[in-house]
Amino acid sequence: MIERDQLDQVGADPQAFLALSAIRGTSFSSSPREPDVRPDRGGNHGYFPDFDDIHTGFIGWGKGFRSKASTSQLKLEDIAPLIARLLDLKFETPDGTAPSRLEEIED
Repeated sequence: MIERDQLDQVGADPQAFLALSAIRGTSFSSSPREPDVRPDRGGNHGYFPDFDDIHTGFIGWGKGFRSKASTSQLKLEDIAPLIARLLDLKFETPDGTAPSRLEEIED
């Protein structure tokens, strides 16, 4: 159970008084045919953002993206500043930054 003080630290909805986070190796189900908590692997909805080992991919294509370029890590809070930079929009955020450059992938 994640209490209000921890939720404040990550900028969660101020209306929530607590949250639930699945432990490693499990996930929550919304299916009426499955148990509420089930064994699972990898990242799923319902995890508190303190699991360093949960990663997902991001693929960008089009103007502003270089062919065969990559970045080693892009956090969820970096997506909005990245999109704002690509669209040439003024966007200020307390957290997250658009990557300044993407490294070439070796073929």
